[in-house]
Amino acid sequence: MSELLGEVRADFIKLVPTPRLHAVDKPIADDERGFVDHLTTALQRQISAAHLNPQIDLAIIADRMAAFSWRGIFEKIEAIYLANYPAKAKSKETNGGESA
Repeated sequence: MSELLGEVRADFIKLVPTPRLHAVDKPIADDERGFVDHLTTALQRQISAAHLNPQIDLAIIADRMAAFSWRGIFEKIEAIYLANYPAKAKSKETNGGESA
């Protein structure tokens, strides 16, 4: 998360220590209980905080998160598509959005 947000400090974002991994996506069994406990505590705190302040101002992270919105993801995929299939994209434009 720090790679994404950098030095942004937002009280509505809480990081939870992740378990150690013995493969890319396999947590070490001994760490799972601690991870679940940390996650439970963090979720309970965030839910309580949301009850106290339901209107979160996302402005401080909006520009950094935009690339991860559905629109941002679509734009990345579209850019890759257009870079790799420019003839198909041009054909689609000249046919009013219909594939050739």
